[in-house]
Amino acid sequence: MEAPWWSLAVSLTALGVSIFTFWWTNVREALALHLVPLARIGNFDGPVFALCNGGKRDLLVTQLLVYFETGSRGSRYYPAVSIQGGAEGQADFIAGGKTVEFRASFLEPFGANFAQGGVKGDPWPELYSHYIGIEVEWVSPGGQVRMARVLHSRLGFAADGKIRGKAPLSKDQVAYNLYEAAT
Repeated sequence: MEAPWWSLAVSLTALGVSIFTFWWTNVREALALHLVPLARIGNFDGPVFALCNGGKRDLLVTQLLVYFETGSRGSRYYPAVSIQGGAEGQADFIAGGKTVEFRASFLEPFGANFAQGGVKGDPWPELYSHYIGIEVEWVSPGGQVRMARVLHSRLGFAADGKIRGKAPLSKDQVAYNLYEAAT
């Protein structure tokens, strides 16, 4: 006796779904690297952020930079910073499924010219506002070098160049997918 054609179609569909599920959960290369701005209370010496490797394979971070948006056609100012993070000697290596916290400290004070180049009164009435961002360059598991820039927060500078305020960019955005922002 011959089986109806629809039972064969259902069996082949079930086989296809199970093969796809196996590929999706075990074989597919999940690529996820997120930058999470961390808020700190008190004196602001530089941005604090975490890099979360949501993939299964390890990543090598080759460059971390802090920059200020200058407002003129995508130009940026990269101040001298010291970035610490991770385990000793392992700050540039992020294992699959792990998170590493980084702290950036400015090495030189800011001058009055830089401070007054910001937007005055937004959101602080007496301060000059500057957007600060993080630039990350890493090697993905496939050997590709990728780079992404994301804005971290806003800083408020007094007229003499001292940092007097900080504000997050958004209360809704808690993490940035660097693979989506990569160039």
